[in-house]
Amino acid sequence: MARARTRKVYLHVGPTNSGKTYNALRALASATSGVYAGPLRLLAHEVWERLNRGSIRPHDADPSTASLYARECNLVTGEEQRIVSMDAQLTSCTVEMVNLFKHWNVCVIDEIQMIADPQRGSSWTAAVLGVCADELHLCGEEAAVPLIEALMKETGDELIVKRYDRLTPLEVATTSLEGRWDRIEKGDCVVTFSRRSIFELKRQVELATGLRCAVAYGRLPPETRSEQAALFNDRTSGYDVIVATDAIGMGLNLKIKRIVFVQLSKHNGLREVPLSLSQIKQIGGRAGRFGDHGDASSTGIVTCLHKSDLPMLTKAFEAQAPMLSKAVVPFHLVILTRIAQLLPENFGLQQLTSLLYIAGRLGPNYSLPSDGNSWRGMDVIDTLGRDLRLAEKMQFAACPTSWRSDLEVEVFETYLRQFASGEAVDLKEALTESHLLSTLESVTQARIEHRGTSSGGRILGSAFGYKLQNSETLATMETLHKVLISYIWLAFRMPVSFHQQPEAIRLKEETEAGIEFILEGIGSSRIRRTSKTVSQLRTESRDRKIQYMPHKEKLPLILKRLSATT
Repeated sequence: MARARTRKVYLHVGPTNSGKTYNALRALASATSGVYAGPLRLLAHEVWERLNRGSIRPHDADPSTASLYARECNLVTGEEQRIVSMDAQLTSCTVEMVNLFKHWNVCVIDEIQMIADPQRGSSWTAAVLGVCADELHLCGEEAAVPLIEALMKETGDELIVKRYDRLTPLEVATTSLEGRWDRIEKGDCVVTFSRRSIFELKRQVELATGLRCAVAYGRLPPETRSEQAALFNDRTSGYDVIVATDAIGMGLNLKIKRIVFVQLSKHNGLREVPLSLSQIKQIGGRAGRFGDHGDASSTGIVTCLHKSDLPMLTKAFEAQAPMLSKAVVPFHLVILTRIAQLLPENFGLQQLTSLLYIAGRLGPNYSLPSDGNSWRGMDVIDTLGRDLRLAEKMQFAACPTSWRSDLEVEVFETYLRQFASGEAVDLKEALTESHLLSTLESVTQARIEHRGTSSGGRILGSAFGYKLQNSETLATMETLHKVLISYIWLAFRMPVSFHQQPEAIRLKEETEAGIEFILEGIGSSRIRRTSKTVSQLRTESRDRKIQYMPHKEKLPLILKRLSATT
C-alpha cells in the first residue's frame, strides 16, 4: 500500500531537548487520522495521554486554548491496549505494532536512528518502508540523514530534512566530583551501567549527602520506572536525586540539572566496552530539559565521578557521531515460508535462520538482524515445538523474553511445552513450578501486614522485612513481571491457548505494587522518611485518569487489529 502513493517524508533531526519530536507531534495533533510509533511503551503511553488531554498544540492553534484540542486516541502496544473509543482516529503505539494495512493522514516514527539497531532495527525499517501515510514524520539524530536519504531515493518519496538546535544550553563541566559522593546535589542524576551497583550507589549517596534517591533501570517494570521518575520530579516528594542506568536515555521525562557518569563503559554480556558517542550524548543530553526548572534558560551540566573519565566525556560532546550506513531488515514470514517449502520437513527455525545468514543477498543499504542471544530461544522452540507451524514458531521467537535469564527461559519452556501438547496454557502452574508465585505471595503478605504500621513508607521490623533488603528478592519479582508480560503478549496473539490473560494482568499489577513496596524500603537508615510514596502520588493524580474500555469490551477490536497486521 505504501508504494501506491508518493509520500511526503519529513525528517526531524537534532540533539536531545531540541523540540524535534514535539514539532512532529503537532502535525499528528492536526491530522484527521494518524499514528505515533515509539521505541518504548512508556513513550507511547505518554503521547497517548497528551493527545487525549489536548496538551499537544496543533499547528496554527492558539496556545491559550490548548485544552480545546483534546483528541480521542487509542493506545496499542505488544502487552497493553487501551481503547478510548472505537471511532478514535488517532493511535499511539510501539513501533512493532504499527498497522501497515491502514491508510493514515500522518504517521510519526520516533528515534529513527534505531533503524540500524542490530536487535530491534527491523521494526523501524518495516514501518519506514511499509506504512501507508500521506505524511511521514521521522524524528531522531543527525546520523540517520544519509541512510534515510538513500532509502527514500529507492522508494521515490519526497524527503524534507528539518534540523533543530537544542532549546537550552548544555555544558560539560571542567571538573569531576573527584570520586566524592558528598558532592552530589539536589537535581542530580547519577548514571551507572550495572543493575547490581544501583542500590549500592543509592546507599552511598544517601549516606554521604542525606538526600534520598529514586532509582530507574531497565529491568524495572515501565510503570515503576515512570513512578520513580515522578517521585524525583516532584519537588515536594523528598526524593532529590535519581540513580539510574542508560534506561533514562529514552522514555522518561526527568527534571535533571546535572548528569554524573560513574563510568563511561558498560558490559555487553561478554566484556566491558566503551560507551558509543551516541550513547554518551543521548544520556548527557537529558540534563537541563527545556522548561523543567521553571527557567527556559536553564543550563544542563554533564560531568563524571572520576577525573580520569573527563577527557573522554569532553571528546564525546565535541565529536560528530558516525553516520548510519545500513537499515536492518525483518525476517518476513512469507519469505521464510517459501524457503522452508524447498527444504526438508525437519528443518528447524534455527537452521532456517542460519541459511539466511549464509545465503541471503541484500542491497547495499540493508543488513540482517543480529542473531544475538536469540539462538538459545530458537533452539528451545525447535526442541519443544518441533511440530509447530512456522508461523507459531515465529510468534514464540518474537515473544519478549530475556534468553540470558535461566528463570525466564524455564517459564517460557513451560508455556511452550503446554501449547505444543495442545493444552490450554495454565499460568499458575508455570509460576508455581518456578517458585515465582511463592515469592509474590510472601511480598504481598508483608505489604498487607506493613500497611499503616510505618512512617513515611519505611518498612519496619516485618518478619519478611530483612528479605526485602536483599536485591535477590527484587530480582525475582522483576523476573516474575517479565514472564507475566510474556504471557499477556502471547495471549493477545493466541487467546484460545493463553486464556488466562485477565489473571495475568491482575498478577502483573500485584507484582508492580510489590516491587514499589520493596523500593520504598531500600535505602539508608539515616534518611528521614518524610517523603511521599507512590500510592500518595497515585491518589493525587486520580482526577486526571483517562477513561478507556474494559478488557472484555475491547478484545474483539484488538483481535481484528492484530489479524490485519499479521
